[in-house]
Amino acid sequence: MNRIRIFCWRGMVVFILGLGLWRVAAAQGMSTVNRGLLTRLLAAPTSRARHALLVSAGARIDAAFVDQVLNLAEDGHQSRRETLKLTEIALNAAQLLNAPPQVASALYDRGAAQAALGDTVSAGASYAQALAVYEKLGDHDGQANCLRGEGDLASTQGQNVQACALYAKAVAQFTAARDQQGVADSYVSLAVTQNAAGEHTQAFASYGRARDAYRTIGSRQGEADCYKGEGDVCCAENDHRQATARYLKALAIYRSLGRRESEAYTIQSLGDVSFQTGDYVGAMNDYHRARLIYESLKKTASAASCAEGEADMAVQMGDFAQGNDLYGQAFALYRGVGDTAGESACYKGMGEIAFFTHNHVRAQQMYSNAIDLDHARGDVNGEATCWQSKGDVALQALEPHDAMTYYANGERLFRKVANVGGEADCLKGEGDVYLYLSEFGNALDRYGMALPMYQQVGNRLGEAWDFHSRSICFENLGRLKDALQALDGARACVETSREWGGTPGLRSVVMEQFLVIYHDAARIALALGQYHKAFRLAEAGRYRSLNELMTNGGIHVYRYLDAAEHARGDALESALAQANARLSATLAVHPQDAARLQAGEQARQAALKALDVFEKQLYQKRPMLAAARGLRTVDAAMTSDLVPEGALFIEYVVCASQTLIFTVAPRGLCAVETAKIASADLAKRVQAYRDACMHRGAEWKHSPLEAARKRAELGQQLYDLLVKPALRGRPGQLILCPDGPLCELPFDALMNGSRYLVADYALSYTPSANLLRAAIERARLQSKAPLPPATAVVFANPEYGHRTWTLAPGHEQFALTPQPDTQDQASVLKQVFPTAAVYTGIAAQEARADHDLDRYRYIVFATHGMMDDQIPLYSALALAQPSAGSNTDGLLEARELAHMKLRASLIAMTSCTGGHGPGRAGNGQLGMAWAATVAGIPSALLTSWDPSVSCATPSVAGQLSPAACLLRDFFTQLSAGRPKAQALRAVQLSMMKNPQYADPACWAPFFLTGDWQ
Repeated sequence: MNRIRIFCWRGMVVFILGLGLWRVAAAQGMSTVNRGLLTRLLAAPTSRARHALLVSAGARIDAAFVDQVLNLAEDGHQSRRETLKLTEIALNAAQLLNAPPQVASALYDRGAAQAALGDTVSAGASYAQALAVYEKLGDHDGQANCLRGEGDLASTQGQNVQACALYAKAVAQFTAARDQQGVADSYVSLAVTQNAAGEHTQAFASYGRARDAYRTIGSRQGEADCYKGEGDVCCAENDHRQATARYLKALAIYRSLGRRESEAYTIQSLGDVSFQTGDYVGAMNDYHRARLIYESLKKTASAASCAEGEADMAVQMGDFAQGNDLYGQAFALYRGVGDTAGESACYKGMGEIAFFTHNHVRAQQMYSNAIDLDHARGDVNGEATCWQSKGDVALQALEPHDAMTYYANGERLFRKVANVGGEADCLKGEGDVYLYLSEFGNALDRYGMALPMYQQVGNRLGEAWDFHSRSICFENLGRLKDALQALDGARACVETSREWGGTPGLRSVVMEQFLVIYHDAARIALALGQYHKAFRLAEAGRYRSLNELMTNGGIHVYRYLDAAEHARGDALESALAQANARLSATLAVHPQDAARLQAGEQARQAALKALDVFEKQLYQKRPMLAAARGLRTVDAAMTSDLVPEGALFIEYVVCASQTLIFTVAPRGLCAVETAKIASADLAKRVQAYRDACMHRGAEWKHSPLEAARKRAELGQQLYDLLVKPALRGRPGQLILCPDGPLCELPFDALMNGSRYLVADYALSYTPSANLLRAAIERARLQSKAPLPPATAVVFANPEYGHRTWTLAPGHEQFALTPQPDTQDQASVLKQVFPTAAVYTGIAAQEARADHDLDRYRYIVFATHGMMDDQIPLYSALALAQPSAGSNTDGLLEARELAHMKLRASLIAMTSCTGGHGPGRAGNGQLGMAWAATVAGIPSALLTSWDPSVSCATPSVAGQLSPAACLLRDFFTQLSAGRPKAQALRAVQLSMMKNPQYADPACWAPFFLTGDWQ
């Protein structure tokens, strides 16, 4: 009875299969007899049985039958296994006929079917057999398809070098066959693989060749795909501007073709670019636009991915409520398509928000939910990561014993999947628990176990934090020398880690966090009496920070070189990028292969060393390159060479619990003092004093006299805290190098009794001794060269129009209001310099600035200025609304200014925030001032706030604005040959004596950076 049932079931299956194939075969024009034969062939249990059926069919098996079976296999109406069976039937028939063209086609189709089933070994063998037959036939098209199939197999297995070689051979064969479609498709495959291998230049060229081939056959879709691919390559190279341009070209074509899904995917890629450049608002908008398209197309999984991206951006912007809501929406979409991996990611995102907001109970619940999902999916790595996050939450909640349990769970799971980096992080977490419990010996033990693991996987950032934690233990044990040695190890990790990855904004934040290593090292060196080392450490932190910000902004040292040097530099950087990519691939594919990892790390170190040697040779040959790349740390002896007689250089280092004050005189480091004040308290005092100088707060309306008294009292306190301890002798000039919140402080207006600081000293500023050295060297070179032929150029009171602006990246859209008072600045400068070129209104175009600035001795921008605290070199000066057809955006960015080669002696930017660079620790006042130095201008006159808004004195008809008054007198002094710092001081003292401008709100925002001569 059972046998009868089985027989019936088999008969039904054959009937249903035959019925389906009958319908399909009918469409292929197959005869009734052959349809029946094919049905029996498919039902045959073995290949021997199929062969017997084919032999018995005799004359009915011809080339047409083989072609019909192959067409049936290629039409995609059956399962992958049925497709494979059809290709095998066609192959058997072709072999019986001894028909090489059909044998080759069947072998190729069988390879494709095997590849679709994941049987890469069999697929490779089939492609190789087909290739051999096509070679005998001289069929270039067939050879090319086989080569491309083999390339696809190699690419999926991570064998990028082999895949690229195969794709290149396929291109050659398609070219011989004059198959432009095949040429184009192969170039695209080659480009994708080259990009994955880190060969970005080659990938970009391959996409360009593919696009040319698509154009010859009129394939607009292919052309758009190539633009999209070029954008992906630019993203990999962090060339975000070019990436955006390529994506926009692709987007325009997709829209014209009505390719909505491709349009959405490209918009999503634009969102990725915005995220990478720190433009979180732009990224959120792009993800939302893409999401709406995906939802209209019922592409729920893609819509969920975009919703998750929106949530990530909300978190980046600190809008945790919106982030939670968006993660919830993404979660619902993921659940709708059964994507548990996406659900887990949303739980983790919501857990992260709860962690940031100190909602420990919710954070633990979200991570537990994610653990359940990851465990059910068998995602051990994801599960381990959640246990580690639970440990972080418990430690933040001051629950050390729970934290230890969670870290131990994560450590066990990471070890299970051989994730050495994750295991190290958990060991480091356990060490942090012991550190919290003041069990320093146990903490050192855990840190010691994590350190070699970080070294094994090449995680220099983790290694640096491990060293830093060890230093805290040593310091608590009173072992200061060991603490300093550990910090030296941490610094070595930071300074040799050139490729951090991540977004520029993230990289800047990471560097800010790492400054604590330099600050702690300087503080401990002072405790050990190593004053000169402490100064070097302080400058080293500034150097590393400056260098990171410069490279993020796109300042490239090789633009100064000749062709041979440029090519050599590009080759060495490409070698380093490829070594990094290969090491990353090894870590991902062979995390336990110590030999491969060691070889990869050795190759990376060799490439890094070769590049460092090359750059050092360049710096020796061209000392001016130092300003373009933040060359090296300047010590106290080198700094003293910059300080003139009768002057003092004062450098501040703001640590968490104290501020270090270094004083350098012309004969070397002469004093190191410590201001016992927490950085948070110092920041509050600085902001309070700044607000008082700007007349912010209700007290200025209700009781201006009392407010002025409090300002004087606060100004005296800050003077006693920051300036008085640094003074030695009776200097006439102070060169200030502020740090962190002190970058916001108007030192000129600090009070010593009834006198402002500027009444006793001429002041100038610099972000670091390193940059000051570069500025002074620029000034010296200028003194030996002829002056520019024209005196001054002025851009003032631009016509902004009604457009909205975006300071890309990182800022929301905004409208600019006119600045009528800047017209006065243009007028007075025209009086001082009758031959000056003055551009106002619609004439104040960015295009003029791009081409004309190298002809002038003085450059003045009296315009709105916007500072980007996250990526300082995207800070910008706003000029007139671009004219129709212009390729400018009306924003002269710092990085654009830095790429110019100018001969001006001074640039003045009297915008509302022209000098307000990033206020994060160690970065100093960068932005436009740094860019001016790199462009070749040794000095900059900047403003911390808009004096026309803050000045309390009512304006009188015919009276000049504070900025116009200061600029007129300052440039008059410069024309008379007075040094810049002395000229600014003289003008400020003169304004103090004038009742209309005596308030600090009028004269205190102006300050001079760089060379003071």
